Amino acid sequence: MSNGDSLDSLFAELPELRAKGLSPEGLAKSLAELALQKTNTPSFVAFWVVPSHNQAQLEFYAESKSHFPWPQLLASQEHSNFLRTTIQTNHPVGPERIVWNSNEILAKTTPVICDNRIWGILEILFRPDSKTVNELFSEVLLSILRCEMELAKQKHEHALRTFANDINESSHRIAARLLACSDFPNLTFQLAHDAREFLGCDRASVLSIVYPKVRLEAVSGVASLDRKAASLVAMQSLIEKAAATGENLRYPLPDGNQLPQIIEVCEKYVDVSQAKSFEVHLLRHPSTDSPSDPASKTLPDLLGALLVESFHTPDFHSANDKIQNLISLGSSAFTSAWRSAAKTNSWLPFGWTRMTQGMPPGWGRHSRNHSKTWALAVGSLLAAGAIPLPVTVRCEGQLQPILRRDLYAPLDGDVVSVDFQHDDWVEPNQNLLVLSSRALELEQQKIEGELQTTEKRLLAVLSERLGNNSDSENNIRSAGQIAAEEQELQELRTSLRKQLEIIRKQQRDLSLTAPIRGRILTWDPQHLLLNRPVQRGQLLTTIADTQGDWTLELKVQGRNVSKLIAKAPDPNKPLDVRYTLATLPNESYRAKLTELAARVEWDPEYKESLLALAPTLNLPETNARPGAKVIASIHCGWNPIGLTWLSEIYNSLKTWLWL
Repeated sequence: MSNGDSLDSLFAELPELRAKGLSPEGLAKSLAELALQKTNTPSFVAFWVVPSHNQAQLEFYAESKSHFPWPQLLASQEHSNFLRTTIQTNHPVGPERIVWNSNEILAKTTPVICDNRIWGILEILFRPDSKTVNELFSEVLLSILRCEMELAKQKHEHALRTFANDINESSHRIAARLLACSDFPNLTFQLAHDAREFLGCDRASVLSIVYPKVRLEAVSGVASLDRKAASLVAMQSLIEKAAATGENLRYPLPDGNQLPQIIEVCEKYVDVSQAKSFEVHLLRHPSTDSPSDPASKTLPDLLGALLVESFHTPDFHSANDKIQNLISLGSSAFTSAWRSAAKTNSWLPFGWTRMTQGMPPGWGRHSRNHSKTWALAVGSLLAAGAIPLPVTVRCEGQLQPILRRDLYAPLDGDVVSVDFQHDDWVEPNQNLLVLSSRALELEQQKIEGELQTTEKRLLAVLSERLGNNSDSENNIRSAGQIAAEEQELQELRTSLRKQLEIIRKQQRDLSLTAPIRGRILTWDPQHLLLNRPVQRGQLLTTIADTQGDWTLELKVQGRNVSKLIAKAPDPNKPLDVRYTLATLPNESYRAKLTELAARVEWDPEYKESLLALAPTLNLPETNARPGAKVIASIHCGWNPIGLTWLSEIYNSLKTWLWL
């Protein structure tokens, strides 16, 4: 192939190479290899990076098929002197003859310029006897490579600057949101949310550390935490091990000597969390604080940890620039939160209150020992123990008539008649519904047919027995056989009659009547039931005696369950209940709590709940509506005001710290 054809073919394939998104060095190497392959002559192309003046490092080279030792030539003193000339002149050099080991080589170089400085040097070497690779072809090839590399380098530098600007803008926005957080829980939740969005991971978690204890503070996308969950317990164990080593962790673990404890805790966490890969980054006390600052002395080295996870990518790695910026922001935010809490005497994050000794003046300052102060303190203690405070349990429930019944479908069938409307009054045994069962009718017809056939056969056997002559030689069956058949048919007839009676009873049960006197509570029963199929056990309607007594069906939830059980109602001394109806919020009524459920139910939201019944006392009939929402307060006695407050604080702290 001629030089012109080689260049034309090279230009034709150039757009395809550009579309691959290669680095400047990769693009130039691919172009050089392609050009040398098309010329098919002994030649050599190299690219040298110039990090500083009078220095050059080989970045890549491409050579055609030949037995000439090109790499040895590059290391020779003659070639180094030639290359130094290009660096010093900053202009193309050659072609110039280089004599090495009795070999004569032609060399030509051209500098690659980026941002007004020399970035590298492109070089082509070939034998003088090469007829295809002449001076013009080498000059054109070097020009193409130089232009492509300079263009690709400019695009690469522009992309890096754009990426750095995006990171800086995102970092500024994250810093502004963290500074706007008013308390520590909001700060940790905001940090976890921003970390997931900023790093592009599937989940980010923030934990506080007071070595050797670790507490999970926030998980991105999760509003409430169940710290007893297996995955969260394993997560805290993982961060404890990382805090013990004082180093960041990355899973899958890199090759090398790893502590068995680290391997074990990482594998355990991966098993329970289903994460494919994760990174643990420790949040440390910023080293920019002045050593003479008293607050800096009491601040621990490890403040917290950031755990980023990927559930789909087994080799997820966060970008180094991004994670460094985020860790710096998180460490500064943790430090600011601790100092702010210390200055304002507010609650510090988990466990940090132990380190308040030695803080600047203003933290933990004791009041002067004056007699008025002591008198006020003693008086407050006496008042807390003497002044009673009512113990109440607040709950919600429904208002229901005590006497009510539900009607269910006895069999699968269709509703063919509905003889009542919503809010109708019905009397006991009044017809309400009629159902039709096609399967039951077919079964009845089948049994009636079998019964008729059996009776005809029985008559035939009786006739045969009466006309049978036992002395006749022509008698086919004996009297014993006829008697046995007659007995069998009689038993079959008895069984069929019993089956028919059962089916007729089931037919009668398809006509439903009112079990009590009361009011129909089902809305629009004609539209709901008429000509519609129903299944056995399906609720058809509800009847309630709204003129009789009413009761509250209350549901006590959470910590109130233990309060109510401790003051379980005595049948002789029922607990007072005051309640309001959602339909009449301005009216208040009274009831007596008489019965508690024998079993505590499990509620996913409140963890435990208890049902209670409280018959009403002064509820007007005109205000009663079945199923109306009730907001009730159960009076459970009196306790000293100090004991009541302390028990509430204790339960709140226990729930916050351990549950």
